[in-house]
Amino acid sequence: MRGFAAGAMAASERGDAFGYDAWEPRVCTDTITMGQSFQPFPDCREPGEPATVRSDEHAATRYENDVSLLPQLDDIRCGKAVDALARFAKAYLGMFLEIDNSLPPCERVYELVNDSLGDAVLAGFVALLNDQRHSGVPQIAATHLAGDSDAAGFVILAGADLIARRSIDEVLALPNATLEAALAYSVVNNTYESDRWVVPLLVARPAVVRASLGALWDSLTSAGASHLPALSLVLREAPQLGGQLVLPVLQRWHNFDKRTLRWLLLAALAHADRAQLAVVAAGALTQQQSMELRCRLYWLATAFLVAPQEYGAALAGFAGRSKEKILPLLDFSLAAMSPSDGAPQRLAPTALGQLIRIVAPKFPPQRDGFGDPCDNTLKVLRLFYQLAESDGAARHRVVQDLRDVRVMRTWFGVLDYVAQLQRLQAGDAPSMPGFEAFTANLKQDGRLLGKRTWFDSRPH
Repeated sequence: MRGFAAGAMAASERGDAFGYDAWEPRVCTDTITMGQSFQPFPDCREPGEPATVRSDEHAATRYENDVSLLPQLDDIRCGKAVDALARFAKAYLGMFLEIDNSLPPCERVYELVNDSLGDAVLAGFVALLNDQRHSGVPQIAATHLAGDSDAAGFVILAGADLIARRSIDEVLALPNATLEAALAYSVVNNTYESDRWVVPLLVARPAVVRASLGALWDSLTSAGASHLPALSLVLREAPQLGGQLVLPVLQRWHNFDKRTLRWLLLAALAHADRAQLAVVAAGALTQQQSMELRCRLYWLATAFLVAPQEYGAALAGFAGRSKEKILPLLDFSLAAMSPSDGAPQRLAPTALGQLIRIVAPKFPPQRDGFGDPCDNTLKVLRLFYQLAESDGAARHRVVQDLRDVRVMRTWFGVLDYVAQLQRLQAGDAPSMPGFEAFTANLKQDGRLLGKRTWFDSRPH
């Protein structure tokens, strides 16, 4: 046993704060907030991993490091020798091809130094992490945009990982400024997916995440970035927080491709404040007159979903009778109405009527070779189903208005069934079938009058 495993045993016997068995430790002073509260770290091996033995491959490197760095032992231990620590932090993080990355992180450090110096390096990681004099997030972003790397960033990431291996709660208890800097370094160095403390931070310290990522993304978008790192992680692991972060991104960042914009707008619809989103959408539609067709469609659809009375006519005029616009509009609207997480968009009957009036005439009912509704027909039927289960006095009038439209005649059978369900809902014992039963009843009653197609790709 050697390194921190041995150091921990020595500490328990002597009562030392750091647990180095090769030299007498002393408490770092100045602004380093360590001292007696520091506890020895466990071995960096995962449970069940065997102890490793130093290879002879790096013997010359160990000798050179011992000769050059032992005079700086106290500065390394106290986190002051940042450049020296950064080299070992890169080894700890697995950034050197010359070092076997199958080794546990601490063992990679001990491949390059003797036990005493290795112990000091690991303590130095944590000392610098606990130092309050970190670069601010805008400065971290500026360094990243300039194509440079910040030596302190690697050390801070190594220190955060080292503490997280002992206790995630200890990482989460670090000061706000420290966590903001650590998260920014994790994002710009593209380690956020593997850093074990990042997801717990998203959940437990949302204010820290908002401050850090907000400042970082603001710097990146101002510089014309075409990608916002870690946004997908936030939306996946902390969607409500992601929705809060998405609004300022949508407001400031105009470098979207259509897939990214669709993803961001759906996240905003599910998790952001509707009134604020309406303001952002109105601004985008006013300021970005020359945006790509699909992007403008998504912005108009979003504005309609949050403010249908104001944008219904504009959406209908823009979509026209073009399948190129109407099918993406249908898919986007259904995704917003049935999100995988977050609040679904519940449209009022009049808004549903407007959407059905835009979509349904262009996609008349079609059946596959088995007599079942085809893919696009099922999508349109979901709008009719929502109209059937909607409430409010206007729903009956909406059905009648749709039935008065000549181009809706292929859907008259469906509208009659929707009206029937609405009357049942208004009775003494309301009963609404599920969507599958809804479509099955339409098929059984012969209400789907569309033609048959042999090109449906759905598995049967």
